[in-house]
Amino acid sequence: MGSHILTAEIQEDFQYRSISGLVLTNQQSLTQKIKAYSDASARLADVKAHKRYHPNPFEEEKQAAHVYDAQFLDLLDAIHWTIERGDETLHDLAENSEFREVVASHLTAVIDQQHELNKQMAKATRENQKESILMKFYFNDILPVVAKGLVEVSPTDLASTPPATGGGEAIPGSEERTASWLGLMFRMWSWLFLHDFNPKDRMIERGEYMDNRHTVYIG
Repeated sequence: MGSHILTAEIQEDFQYRSISGLVLTNQQSLTQKIKAYSDASARLADVKAHKRYHPNPFEEEKQAAHVYDAQFLDLLDAIHWTIERGDETLHDLAENSEFREVVASHLTAVIDQQHELNKQMAKATRENQKESILMKFYFNDILPVVAKGLVEVSPTDLASTPPATGGGEAIPGSEERTASWLGLMFRMWSWLFLHDFNPKDRMIERGEYMDNRHTVYIG
């Protein structure tokens, strides 16, 4: 992934840096906090699904919900802190002309590879979940294109792009492009979680806007 300062900061937060929270006093890395939240979420779901097997189902659920809430708030604090820590560096990168190229390369590669991603997602199983497929898609298929700085991506370019390498090896291309992409992707992955959107929410188009061609500006 390279040795850019933003890349190193994000890696440290996930793997090595101990982050304290406003709710819990434990010092853990971001990965450990994600694992604790995931365990608490699974425990709460298990208690709700098997209430009749617990000797005191309401107390069991109350305790599981309390642990879940604490781990959830603790993880939110950690994610907010991590984003704010990297924002200054990310803003500096945004002043670079390559930053726009990162966004253009990413969008172009995603659009060109959408059909392949849909096929992979359709094969998702309990052992190979959609989240895992999506992560592999971004890092193996999209990041190499962004790192090479290809704005106009053709099928030939994608086929010849080497997969992302592991073990800390730098992907060919600009480390600044890789760092910019990583910072933006981390912010994107955090967005829905931080804003706690209900997955059942649906946007209903208002009748007065049907077939409206009026130009609008989105700032």
